[in-house]
Amino acid sequence: MVATMVGGAIVGAGFVGAVRTWAPHRELAIYAFGLVVAAANYLLFALVGGDPVWALVEAVGLVFFGVFAAVGLRGVPIVLAAGWGLHVGWDGALHGSPMSFVPAGYPALCVGFDLVLAGWIALARPRRSPGR
Repeated sequence: MVATMVGGAIVGAGFVGAVRTWAPHRELAIYAFGLVVAAANYLLFALVGGDPVWALVEAVGLVFFGVFAAVGLRGVPIVLAAGWGLHVGWDGALHGSPMSFVPAGYPALCVGFDLVLAGWIALARPRRSPGR
C-alpha cells in the first residue's frame, strides 16, 4: 500500500510539472477540474458496480468537492488545497477498506496524488488567470 501511495505521489508531481509547463496560466482551473474528476471517479465506479446506495453517497461527495473546486477557482486557492486535503480522507477513511466497486489499490494511489496536489496548491498558491 505504501508503494502505491508513493506511486500516486510521483504521478501527482508529474501532473503538477506538466500543468506548470504547458498551461501555467490555467493552473488553478486545471487543479479545480481535477478535484471534480477525482470525486466523479468514485461515482462512476459505484454506478458501474451497480451499487445505488454508494452511488448516492458518491454523488453527495461530488457536490461537496465541487463546492471546494468552485470556491478555489474563484481565486481562493487555499480552499482548493483544503478540498484536495479532505479528498485524502475520502480516499483513505471511506474507501480504505476493499469495496467491490472500487478497483484495488485505487484509493491508496489517490491518497499519494491528493497529498501532492493539496501541498502544492497550499504552498505555491497558484492564481487564476487574469480576467477570469
